[in-house]
Amino acid sequence: MLAVLAAGIALLAMMLIGLFVVLPLLLAGGTALYIYLRRRVRRAQSRPQDDVIDAEYTVIERQ
Repeated sequence: MLAVLAAGIALLAMMLIGLFVVLPLLLAGGTALYIYLRRRVRRAQSRPQDDVIDAEYTVIERQ
């Protein structure tokens, strides 16, 4: 009976720690990651692509 009571208290403690500590940390981390990725995508779309070479060329055929 004592082992069952101890297991129940341990399970309740793990559940409360998961609910009040781990879940808020996961939500805050997910929100921060979403904001960071959204800002990075927006910044990449607004600046010009410096690594793209825009050039015109002419093909000369020789026979």
